[in-house]
Amino acid sequence: MKIYLRLIAILLILCAVLGAFTSCYETPAPNNGITDGGSGDGTGDVSGYGSNVSGQHGDIGTVPTLSGNDPYKTMTQTEFYANYTPAMSYEDAYYRTQHGLLSGTISYSTGAPTLAKNRPTTDDGLFIRNTREVYSCGGEAYTILDSEGNAVMTIYKCGAYIALEEVAAYVYAFGTYPANHDSYKKAKPTDSKFGKYLRVNYSQFSGDTTRYPNEPKLPNANGGGGKLQYWEMDIGGASYNNGTKITRGAYRIVFGKKDLNNNGVYEYGELHVFYTYNHYEDFQEYLNYYGGWSDRFGFETGGSVAGKPSQYIGVYWGDLLHGKVVAVVVIPYVEKIHA
Repeated sequence: MKIYLRLIAILLILCAVLGAFTSCYETPAPNNGITDGGSGDGTGDVSGYGSNVSGQHGDIGTVPTLSGNDPYKTMTQTEFYANYTPAMSYEDAYYRTQHGLLSGTISYSTGAPTLAKNRPTTDDGLFIRNTREVYSCGGEAYTILDSEGNAVMTIYKCGAYIALEEVAAYVYAFGTYPANHDSYKKAKPTDSKFGKYLRVNYSQFSGDTTRYPNEPKLPNANGGGGKLQYWEMDIGGASYNNGTKITRGAYRIVFGKKDLNNNGVYEYGELHVFYTYNHYEDFQEYLNYYGGWSDRFGFETGGSVAGKPSQYIGVYWGDLLHGKVVAVVVIPYVEKIHA
């Protein structure tokens, strides 16, 4: 079985490298005349986004060669943010990052996440974590879907992001932090080209519920006897960074992503992304679609009278539109090619 899965992963890589070139210079506007991708059988073309996006993986294309036309070379940050819109192409995101400019939505966490109006569940009430993944640009771009499978936006591995939905999707897709993030907790906005949009902290999350009894046990956490190493990173509220000083606050993304048995797929206990807005006492799991978050679990949910956190409730891994349980294939990234 392991050999079979590895062969599938290798075939997917070959398809990505040898397949037709997928343009990454201009991403179609969300839900605006976008073609139907097909049946979602895991083998289709993902160059057309929108309703019924085809497949989990398809042809992810190659990383484009940059044109060399840097539109921000002489632009001030004041001019840039005066008429701000998110990046709509890989190249645009790349050049923005070179000058310390954001690529995503300018939005700050305010506490609990905003939930999608429709969060699909199974017949027995488990939330569905979407296994449909839409990569392009040789794995450097990832399209965020809504709960009905429509494209909402595309994020880029070279980009800078601060909005919760985009950062959660970023670490889910790429397993690391955005370009405006510094792993050093004491990094200063005045020393960073990103200024007030700098985010800090990328460190191991222990998951040790004996040492921290108010924290709920996360699935397969190595601090609780499991094998998955979790990491934490800051999500800033409106007062997080004033351009001079960072006040870290209580909002964090905590995630683990590792193909532990090296079989070419992410299985249960190998890929989890959580958000906590009260400093690790309660968590909600990211379900891989816009506004897709599980119900809260943890210490406050359990109630102070109970004296211990409520337990994590697992989610169903499936295709939102077709009800399939599909293992998430590990997508290696094609080497960047720049002019």
